[in-house]
Amino acid sequence: MHPEVFQFHFLGQQRIFYSYGLMLILAGCCGTLMMAYLARRSGADAWDAIYVALLAIVGGLVGALGLDVLVNYRLYWQQPQFPGMVFFGGLMGG
Repeated sequence: MHPEVFQFHFLGQQRIFYSYGLMLILAGCCGTLMMAYLARRSGADAWDAIYVALLAIVGGLVGALGLDVLVNYRLYWQQPQFPGMVFFGGLMGG
């Protein structure tokens, strides 16, 4: 597997789209679709399952970024444009 899927320029800087991020996006989409399928199969509303999955994904991203900012606040004070994420923050946020 290639570590970089493609590169592009955005706001005057070169950005790299990594294969790890692509796999995370695919995992989130597949998990959401499987959750909606299983909800519909059990008699629940599939859209409720999709809303819960989207809230968990957004909460996980916000929690991971928020904990990273709290842990590495000195780095963000010097270079605020390079965010990272922390696993346990994503776990708590999701």
